[in-house]
Amino acid sequence: MLEHVNDPIGVIEKAYSLLKRGGVIVVEVPNDFNPLQKLAQKALKKKEWWITFYSWSKTSGNIQHLNYFNFSSISDLLKRIGFKIIIKEATFPLEIFLLMGQDYIKNPKIGKKIHLERIQFEKNFEKRKEGQLKRKIYQKLAEIGIGRTAIIYAKK
Repeated sequence: MLEHVNDPIGVIEKAYSLLKRGGVIVVEVPNDFNPLQKLAQKALKKKEWWITFYSWSKTSGNIQHLNYFNFSSISDLLKRIGFKIIIKEATFPLEIFLLMGQDYIKNPKIGKKIHLERIQFEKNFEKRKEGQLKRKIYQKLAEIGIGRTAIIYAKK
């Protein structure tokens, strides 16, 4: 939820101060401005659809994104505060659907359909051996900065 707080640096610094030596923090943020997102934006001639202006959402009661992160920026922040990155993982890159012609931005009704397709894709990895394969795939996507979400495990 670092994308929603006024002072993400302060939050990470506080977490660092609370952790014992060797303690681990897991940070999960939207992976914005990532290469696949930018490719989809260019290919479909869209504005940066992931950007929201600062506002209080009456429907959800949540503050919209105040901060935007990607693998590089969140890794740099964690390192600057003193954390050592252990593992980087991504989640399924939804922009793949956009690049295959399923424009869930233009037609939000498609969103539920592609969500179910993503779930079906991931269900194929439920067994232990296949689960390891899924994790490796998502770690490789993280290496090149692709994936809807950036997940980083870091140690104090």
